[in-house]
Formats: sequence, structure tokens, C-alpha cells
Amino acid sequence: MLAHHPRSRATRTACPPLRLLVASLLCATGAANAATVGGANAATASSGSSYVNVGHVSANSEALNTLEGTPTKKQIFKSTQSIKVIGKKQMSLAGPASGAAQALSVAPGVNVATEGVSGAPRSSISINGMKTGWGNIAGNANDGTVMVTFDGVPMVDPAYTVWQASEIPQLSLIQAMSVTYGPGYAMNRWYNNIGGSINFAPLQPARRASATLGTFAGSFSTYGGYFNVQTGKMGDGWSGVVAGGVTRADGNYLHGYGFNNPSKNHAYYAKFRKTFHGGHVSFGAYDARSESYRPLPIPVAPNANVTVNGVNPSTGAVNPGPLYSQQTTGFYTTLPYSEYWKQSVVSTELLYSRFVDQIASNITMHNLIWYRYGHRQHLHYDNYGNNNNVLNQYYYTTSDTYGDKLYFDIHAPYNDVSVGGYYLNSKYASLLEFYNASLPAQYAYGPNAGNNATVNGQPVNYSLSLPSHYHDSYMYMTDLAAFIQDDIQPFKSLRITPGVRVVSFQTNFVNNASSMFPVNVANQIGTNGDGTGGNNAPNSSTTFSEVEPSIGVNWQATKVLALYANYSTAYKAPAGATGTYAHLLASSLAPRNPRSIRWV
Repeated sequence: MLAHHPRSRATRTACPPLRLLVASLLCATGAANAATVGGANAATASSGSSYVNVGHVSANSEALNTLEGTPTKKQIFKSTQSIKVIGKKQMSLAGPASGAAQALSVAPGVNVATEGVSGAPRSSISINGMKTGWGNIAGNANDGTVMVTFDGVPMVDPAYTVWQASEIPQLSLIQAMSVTYGPGYAMNRWYNNIGGSINFAPLQPARRASATLGTFAGSFSTYGGYFNVQTGKMGDGWSGVVAGGVTRADGNYLHGYGFNNPSKNHAYYAKFRKTFHGGHVSFGAYDARSESYRPLPIPVAPNANVTVNGVNPSTGAVNPGPLYSQQTTGFYTTLPYSEYWKQSVVSTELLYSRFVDQIASNITMHNLIWYRYGHRQHLHYDNYGNNNNVLNQYYYTTSDTYGDKLYFDIHAPYNDVSVGGYYLNSKYASLLEFYNASLPAQYAYGPNAGNNATVNGQPVNYSLSLPSHYHDSYMYMTDLAAFIQDDIQPFKSLRITPGVRVVSFQTNFVNNASSMFPVNVANQIGTNGDGTGGNNAPNSSTTFSEVEPSIGVNWQATKVLALYANYSTAYKAPAGATGTYAHLLASSLAPRNPRSIRWV
């Protein structure tokens, strides 16, 4: 077993840009529904909207703003972008135990690969080939080119660009999802909208009080419950909603030698809003945690060196037993816990506040301030025949991000302008250790490379404090963006939406290996993943700025037919300066120039 390694840090960077277009694939999982619901004066808020009257809202805000509410069919029809909204009824097709990944599988052009049947396992999500997250037992790579928001608030770590679908494991508190294909409008873009964006719209405070309570159970010993409570309109313009749910699955479709990859998750959400003449202010909070196990790929054909009993962790010799393969043990077979397991823990906490005020007859101000804490942990035991020195893995990352977005909607006779920008700061910390306490530690480089190591004259074995492969680093990132988005309507059936953004990405990489692993570094024991040839990557930084022009056109040919096209250039902060899958210096990173062209 692995000892817990205390840690309190956080940082990393994002990766270069790409381009986008559309493809589609369908995938859905979930448990059978056996829900019970009860409530009084039930009133569900319509998708993305509520009873709040913020005074005059410009036509620009209604048609272009896809983050402060869910776009209606009418708004999408008039848009110059490709947008798909997935409502509550469509999400329910995935089943009550499902999470974000299963619900997204019903969207055209969205491909989902997941490791289990509930919302807890990791998943890979791609929009027309652009990916975020990891999923599938093959470990599909994440290229971090899809933006994900919760109630319009960014959930993706800006430094590492990692978002996992398991961060939204409960669909009961989500009332709708909207998928934008491509970078989208300049006013809605964050820092990695290259391939597209997904906004999860949670339940909103409603006019009437209500309460819902549900339970469910299904296949693979899956069970759970959920609730939501609407306070209704209270005194002094206040209203609120509190919701949450828990799910547990004691196994999945894989089975075999006593370990069936269980999972569990929970998510809780609360939002309170106060309305006043011309606007409103709201305060929201979200907390979610998912734990799951990743199964191992199963060989197609038997191999004499691959048995269900693995290998001797000290010598690497094959332990006799049934040959492990699809042909001999079955396609859905898992290995015993004593031979292989990998636990993944993903959690996120989000606090945010939004302020909207009509400060003049033709000007509306919007301000969003938020803080997000993210945590990811891997515990891994692999006695399946890999190199002996990576028998155990401990991987621990944390991310702290805070920021503020301010913009103004200005209503004019023939056009509407949105102008503003945002600032965010992020700190990503990454700690990785591989070791096998049964093996003597060895010098990894230098004149004694390959020989058994000694510390203070004594032979030593690998351990959590003396790993064979490791890294410990921080990535600090500051993102700045300013934008202006115009919505020109020379006549009712024609909409032109030019926009431009100026973005700045500042990264600072700090290698902490010498402080975290002084014995390894000083004695040249083990290898540092943040570096090559036995050398630790030096501290480094980089700053660059880019301009992102975009334009879209929508011509409403008839009441039921609209033709539209758009062109966008979007940049993404550079990633790859630290971590298991990256070995580049921050100072060597530069953006690529992605463009997106769409027409219908």
C-alpha cells in the first residue's frame, strides 16, 4: 500500500492552440431508474433563465451571451455560431447514475470514452477531434483544447488545461448544457476555447418554493440519491437553491478475480440571488469529489509471460497461473487487487459571485469574480510486468485559480457592443513519485550509473522518500484578455458579429525537486521527469501576447431557414512545462496559430 504524502501546493501551464471542425459519435451509460420524487408547489426554472428582471438587456447580450444563461432556440437560430443545447429530458436518457460524460454523448460531434458506468470514472471528451481529459483504459491523451464552464465560470485549470468529466458527476443539479463548436464569440471565450466549449447550467433560483428528493438503483450494484430545494422568492428580493447528490457503484461491466473497480462520487451546489431595480447580484458555490479505479487493457492473445498472478516484484520472474488474455480469461476480465489497481481521485471546489447592473439607459455592466481549487491524485500498484522500479505510484496535484471578468453591453440604434476583459492568476503544483521498496536504489546517471546506491555509506532501497522516478514543480500563470464584440444588424434578417480579443499569457516554472528530494538530486539517485539526461530542468518563464480577430454572419432567409458562417482565430496558453507527459522548458513554449472556419 502507499503512504499518504502530505502536500499543499499548486501550478502548471496550458498548451498551444489548434483548429476545429465537426464529427459525431454516440455513447451512453447509466443505471436503471427507480426514483421517487416529492415536492410542494414545484416550479422548475426554465433552461438558463429565471424570474429575475434585470431591466433592459441589449439584443447583443441576448443573442451573443452563452455563459450567463442557456441560449434559447430563437437565440441560436439568430446566432452566427454553431451551438447545441442539451436539456433536462435529453440528459435523463443517460440514467440517474450518470455524469457529465454520459450526458454529453448525446450531443452531435461529441465523442466520449469513459472507464465506467457512473459519473465518477475518468473520461475523454472530444468535440470534433479536440479533446479534454483522459479516459478509456488506453489512456487517451488530453490536448486541452476544450473549455468547460459551470454557470459560466471556468473549471479548466489554466496552467495544465486539465478538466475531467468526473468533476460534474451528478446530473440532478444540472438543468441544461450548451456546446459551442469552435472558439465562439470573443466575449464568451476564456483561455482554451480552441476546439469548442461546454457550459453546464445548474439549477437557478426560482420564483416559487419547491423540494425534490429522489433515489435510484441499478446494474452493477449502483445506487444513490439526490435532492434540490428552492426557497422561492423571499424578502428583500432574495431567492436561492440548494442541490446535491451521491452515487456509489460497487463494480462495473468488468469482472474477474475479486476486484470489480468500484467508484463513488458526490456533488453539492448552492446559489442565492438578490434582485434589484435594473439588475441582480448572486453568490454561488459548488463542491464535487469522485473516486474510481482504472481497469487494465486485456491482451488479445495469450502470452506465456502474462498471467493473472503477475510477476515477482523483486525479481521480475513470472508467477505461474492462468494466462491473462481475451481468449483465455475473457474480454471483460479484471486482475486481482493484489496484482494491479489504479485509483484516481478528482475534486473541485468553486466559489463565485456575479453582478449585473443597468448603469445607464443603454449600458449594462457585468462582473464575475471567482475562485477555484482543484485536486487530482493517483495511487497506483502495477505488478503486471512493467519495470520493477515503478511498482508503486504516488501522484498529487493541486490547482488554485482566482480571477475577475468585467464587461459592458452598450446598446446603440443599429448595433450592440460588448467591451471588457478579464484577469486570472493560477498556481499549479505537481508531485510525482514511482518506487519499489523491494529493490535496491541505483545511481541513475554520472560515473556510477547502474550501480547500487549508498547514503551515508549504507545501501538503501527505493521508497516514497527516495523514489526511482519523480518530479516536484510549480507552474504560475497569469492570463489577461481584452475584447470588443460588435453585433451589427443593418436590417432585421441580417446579423454581422465582428470581434477581436487581445490576449497575454505569462508563465513561470519553478523546479522544486532539490528541496523535495535533496538526497535523490545530491546523490544522482533516480530520474527527474522535469529534465533530461539526469539534469533538473531550470526555472524559466515566458510571456507572449496575441490578437484574435473573428467575424460571423447570419442571414435569415425565411422564418425557418437561416444561413450563417464564421471565421475565428484563437490562441491557447502554452502547456507542457511540467508533469508526467511533458518535458519542455516554459521559456521554449510558443503559441501556434489556429483558425476556425465554419459555414452552413
